[in-house]
Amino acid sequence: MPQKPPTVEQLEARIAAAADDAERAMLLNDLSYRLNQTDPKRSLAPAEEAYRLAVKIGNRGIEATSLRSIAHYHDRVSDYSTALTFARQALEIFQELEDRNGVANTMNTIGIVERSLTNFGAALLAFNEALTVFRERNDLQRVAALCNNIGTVYSEIGDYSAALEPYLAALRIYEESGEELNAAICINNIGIIYYYMGDLDTSFEWHSRGMEVYRRLGSAYSMALTAGNLSSIYKARGDYDAALEALNQELELFTALGERRYQATTLVKLGSLQELRGDRRSALRYLRTAATIAKEVGNWNTYGDAQHKIGHLYLRSGEFKRAVAELNKGLKVLSDAGMNKDLAEMHEALAQAHEGLGNSADALGHLKLHARLNANLFGEERQRAVAEMQARFDVERAQREREMLRMKNQHLEEMVQQRSRELTAMAMHLVQKNTFLQKLRRDTVALAGRHPEAKNAFTEMLGAISENLHDDDDWDRFEQEFQHVHQGFVQMLAERCPRLTPTELKVCALLKINLSNKEVGKLLSVSLRNVESHRYSIRKKLGLSSEVNLSSYLAGL
Repeated sequence: MPQKPPTVEQLEARIAAAADDAERAMLLNDLSYRLNQTDPKRSLAPAEEAYRLAVKIGNRGIEATSLRSIAHYHDRVSDYSTALTFARQALEIFQELEDRNGVANTMNTIGIVERSLTNFGAALLAFNEALTVFRERNDLQRVAALCNNIGTVYSEIGDYSAALEPYLAALRIYEESGEELNAAICINNIGIIYYYMGDLDTSFEWHSRGMEVYRRLGSAYSMALTAGNLSSIYKARGDYDAALEALNQELELFTALGERRYQATTLVKLGSLQELRGDRRSALRYLRTAATIAKEVGNWNTYGDAQHKIGHLYLRSGEFKRAVAELNKGLKVLSDAGMNKDLAEMHEALAQAHEGLGNSADALGHLKLHARLNANLFGEERQRAVAEMQARFDVERAQREREMLRMKNQHLEEMVQQRSRELTAMAMHLVQKNTFLQKLRRDTVALAGRHPEAKNAFTEMLGAISENLHDDDDWDRFEQEFQHVHQGFVQMLAERCPRLTPTELKVCALLKINLSNKEVGKLLSVSLRNVESHRYSIRKKLGLSSEVNLSSYLAGL
């Protein structure tokens, strides 16, 4: 089971007891993250204090993490452009530090902000870049979270089929790790996707499955939301009695939780459902209660919606005077809230009510406002359609770019592997050549001892063998090929440790391609003890402890 994260109070206690500024700054960032989930407005102060401490002590890693925490705050308060600015500053630092984990986490943050800005193509690119890193690191929890984010992007642009795959991938991870609550969230996301796709039966199955998990975990809030989703399915099926039962369950749960805003919203849904069932009296009762609660808690959208529906009920029953009174109550609220679609319908209803009362001038005035709002709505719909088309184009372009990048990286990786194989083969050929020449030299020396009369011929032969053993052209060709495969390695190593001799740099290059001490000795025409002496000197100059494998260290550079 995953470890339960510390509470705000526990974090505050740890901050007070922090041993130094670095520990204090890291804990402040943890506190900011926790507050961002529970009380976003309080999350900025600890993030800013962490940033000041990080700058003071010169810790760039904590500085970047603090900038990302500040970006999270601005995202939660819907200041998306500022959030993006801070996230990009954090990204730049993480890239300078070559902190791939920090880069990936920040790309996830950027993706979330871009999604909020409806820049869906940019959001997908950011999410997928982060996903690649976390998959490489086998960080399954973050992989699952990113799959959820990607699914949400596809859902928001209406590509429901594409949304299913990442949601299902996230679900598999959460189920395998035993994270039932996160799994249930995925389950309900999948249920919503099937609802949008018009597959009510499959949607019902997924939501019912999610409800079972929430019941077992005792998650009342999630149970309430799921009951609302189930009621929508029942309503779409025409099973109003079952829909009513589900909505009553939702209302009961939100009431017990003291969630008055959601109480009001559920009551509006109950009022609309009762009207469909033909129970006008119950519909009015629910809608009036919803309006009262919504007004008390300042939920003006729900208040305007409730008044709109109350006015329609009176209009349909021919009670025009009461309809005008109720519709006018919600008219200003809807206007202030910018709910143009409901406002247009409100003016249309008021036109009908005034016409029923014989107030032709008022009826005409409301009709004109209705027509003007409808014209604006048509323009907004066109803009929305264009924006959606652009979003789809951005997503498709992002997918193409990602696939092209993947293919390019794959090609480069294959080329590097091929060049590495060729480099190793070249090195082994030189080893074999030197091994043969060294044996030939030993045999020639032995023959010269047995045949002193041919001393001059043997001396000439030994000179030719030594010349071939120390042929700089062979090493130059190898070094040139090595530079192609491992660009800048020798130069970087020389700059990092100027005390390394040219021979030691050669030894490092040969160890990087995983040659053994014996093979290095053969290639450089030195003894095994000499190679071991070089290795000892290299380790000392690089400051490596005895626990660090020199070949592995060099391979990682």
